[in-house]
Amino acid sequence: MRRFPLAILLAILPAVIATAQAPDTLWTRHVGVNFDVVGEGIDLTDDGGIIQCGRIYSVRGGRGEYDVLLTKFNDDGVIPWSVSTPNDSTEHPRKVVQVAENAYAAVGYSEENGSKDFMLQYASSAGVDWYEVYDAPNDEEAFDIALTPDGGFLLVGYRWISSSEGNLHILRTDGDGGVVWERDYGIGVQQRGHTVAVLPDGDFLVGGDYSGHPT
Repeated sequence: MRRFPLAILLAILPAVIATAQAPDTLWTRHVGVNFDVVGEGIDLTDDGGIIQCGRIYSVRGGRGEYDVLLTKFNDDGVIPWSVSTPNDSTEHPRKVVQVAENAYAAVGYSEENGSKDFMLQYASSAGVDWYEVYDAPNDEEAFDIALTPDGGFLLVGYRWISSSEGNLHILRTDGDGGVVWERDYGIGVQQRGHTVAVLPDGDFLVGGDYSGHPT
């Protein structure tokens, strides 16, 4: 089964609010018509368009894997560019944010040989500027990303500890993806960080979930 990302909701939302009636579809676009593509996070861009992260299936060395796919949409649905990142692992991007004019960062996790690690990619229409995978002794998955006041990134997600325990994990990087610090927050149950917001003074808020009974 092929799944294609659609970038419609943000374009039609004003019509829903204004009329309280079934909205008209302004436009629909398919990405990767001849490939298996999964759409994930989207963000509005400063020029009124949309940036979307997803993953596209490819076969290398006889092995099939998913690569990060970034696609830019203009406000009229035209796709000016789309770039993917061939790597030797399977990538699962979750969220994307605009960093600067025509520059975007996508976060998620990379999976290789059964191990999962935080991944961060910085790219533009010219291609991928840099790509980082943050190796860890335990499996990790990143769910959200936010920009910090000094131009760095804050990644939040989950670090696996055991079958009954996982920690909310936060990774702080500089503007080039270098690690500044990382923290685990655990109370003896399964915890996940799903969303993060950075305040003007550099403090931040993290939302997530936990399951089980704290020890």
